[in-house]
Amino acid sequence: MLFGFEPADLPSNFGVPRSGGRTHEGLDIMAPRRALVVSPTQAVVHSFGDGASSGLYVYTYNPGGEVFAYMHLDEIAPRLEKGDLLSPGDLIGYVGNTGNASGGGTHLHFEIRDSVALDPYPRLTGSFFLQEKITFLNTILSRLDTANTDALSTVVAAYYATDMRQAQAMGLVLPSSIEAKLGAVTATDVVSAYQESSGTSGETVPTNTTQQTLPSGVDEQDVTQLQTFLIETNVGASAQALAKVGATGYYGSLTTAALAEYQSAVGLSTTSGAYDQKTQDYIAYVSGGVVGSTGVNTAPAIPVSTPQQSTTQTSVSLTDMPTQQLSAGAHGAAVTWLQAFLIAKHIGAKATALREITATGYFGSVTTAALAEYQAAVGISPAVGYYGPVTRDYIRTNG
Repeated sequence: MLFGFEPADLPSNFGVPRSGGRTHEGLDIMAPRRALVVSPTQAVVHSFGDGASSGLYVYTYNPGGEVFAYMHLDEIAPRLEKGDLLSPGDLIGYVGNTGNASGGGTHLHFEIRDSVALDPYPRLTGSFFLQEKITFLNTILSRLDTANTDALSTVVAAYYATDMRQAQAMGLVLPSSIEAKLGAVTATDVVSAYQESSGTSGETVPTNTTQQTLPSGVDEQDVTQLQTFLIETNVGASAQALAKVGATGYYGSLTTAALAEYQSAVGLSTTSGAYDQKTQDYIAYVSGGVVGSTGVNTAPAIPVSTPQQSTTQTSVSLTDMPTQQLSAGAHGAAVTWLQAFLIAKHIGAKATALREITATGYFGSVTTAALAEYQAAVGISPAVGYYGPVTRDYIRTNG
């Protein structure tokens, strides 16, 4: 991903169980529709096409004999051909939700293969410097026709204005087509731009929604992170409706409804969908600081109202015990099981705090603390809140 991506922000979801007894063989990176997907290394285009499950995909040969796969794309880079030599930063395509991701949140499914699927997460240790990103962006724009240049410039100016302003502050020269749009376009303009350039009318941000006033210090990237969090925690119908559009960075009626739904589910006093300071602090604490306010090191006040989703189980079936390793940032059914287990065991104060939040499926700082508390209580060392083979074997043996 060229913009809006930092390795530290990513959860590890390789190996997560999927339907039909399979496991997830890649890394899902949530991003707005039409976000730029670029090659991280020199590569040769192996193949591309449209699969029933993968949707629009591109496979590349990469150093060391590995194959990289990019799936669920909204569109493949124009004029990409089999055998093309790619340099770092060359365009692969645009983020979407094609194939079996249709109806879900827009994201890139990224795989690394060397005979077998390898976990990409440990390999993502850095990102391009901003100066490199601007150079790559200029190259990409120079290879597009007028309509696609205008559409892409709208995407970058709307979603990544913070990066563009930072580049200007560093004295970097922005493409003129982007500079002209900074501060003048929103996510609604992105919808129109990419529909006009691609001739599609797929899942979009409704054009009749009004962008909500954002709190001081909150920008489009913060909204994208919030939307990703709401989609992943998936507490109800409004979150599912937001997932159909994806994490766009646009704070309209869908995001407001999904946030209000979440606020009500966890018992926050504010249930209007306003992203106020209390909500930011709460989500920052739950997510381990990945989403919401920065520098939140202590728990916010536990909501006094009862969450709508009860997790007061007395036991949890070991049949569904996760087999993969889990740590902060992970999400999904495996995390939900672990949270339900910790709530059921109710070792101490950290488990009580987790019970108040409920089993959200998101592995944040509260889950880390509750797991570390459990590990310390039963003698697992080190008691650091990491779910690995030692903890798994203990639970399997002792229940």
